[in-house]
Formats: sequence, structure tokens, C-alpha cells
Amino acid sequence: MKKRCLIFIFMIFTCVVFITACDIIINDEEKTQTDIEKSEIETENLKTTGLEISQKISSEKEAVDLVASIYFIENDFEEFFENEYGAGYKFKDKNYYLMCEGSYEDESGKIYVVHNYQVVIDDEETGEGHTATFNWYHVNAETKEIIPMIIYDENGEVQLNEDY
Repeated sequence: MKKRCLIFIFMIFTCVVFITACDIIINDEEKTQTDIEKSEIETENLKTTGLEISQKISSEKEAVDLVASIYFIENDFEEFFENEYGAGYKFKDKNYYLMCEGSYEDESGKIYVVHNYQVVIDDEETGEGHTATFNWYHVNAETKEIIPMIIYDENGEVQLNEDY
């Protein structure tokens, strides 16, 4: 009986995480536009992040700001922070984060790695928990190209991005 109860609680928890992820996916899909419109919006968003279009990205904050300006709703975040794990934003009133967790070099130059996730507390007494990833983004410092790991097809189905 106890085992069935734990399985039932786990299933409910999984459904809640899935519904939360779907809500974020729907918000992302609502922002999806034609490539031309998206390019115009990206150009405008680059201006609002303080980056000139010709400038390279030179910090974790600039990489996170670029991802935030294109994929997330303005004013969703608290103040920018830096810690031993990286640099980023916490969403207002939620346990969601958008953080740059480092960078690496490849043939195209420096790539920043930005992670969008939720911290899930499994045990309120101990504070133990885990993270639930919504997406990873690779941001090219030279070109400002953003490559999301997870993309959604025209039917809203989750696909892994082959360019990631």
C-alpha cells in the first residue's frame, strides 16, 4: 500500500512538472515568428540589451541577456546575480533560473552555455531536491547566434536540435 502511494505521489509530481514545462513551451511557441520577423525583433532586442549589433559578446551576463531578450518576456526576472555555479537571473515569484554556466572554444570561437531550469525541492525538511531542465542554449560570442538544444516542430512536438 505504501509503495502504491509513493508511486501515485511520484506520478502526480511528474504531471505537475510536465504541465509547468508545457506552460513555458507554450510561451516560447507564442513568440515563434517567421525568420524575417524574428531577425527584426532580435535586432531590436540587441539594442535593448545595450549590445551594438556589431559587438561581440564578452561576458556571461551579455550571453544571458541576449537569450532572455529573445526567448523570455521582459521583466520576468529579478536582479542579475553571480555565484560559484555561473551568472544569471532568477524568475520573479518562481524557482526558475536562466544562467550562463560557462563557456568553451570551438572552431567558430567562444561559445557561452546558458541553462534554463527549475529547482525542485523534494524534501522540505532537508532542502534536498533536483533541477528540471527546460532548455540549454549555446550562444556564439562572435555572431550572437543562439542554438537551443530543444526545439518544437509545427505540431508542438519536442525535438532535439541537430545543430546543437
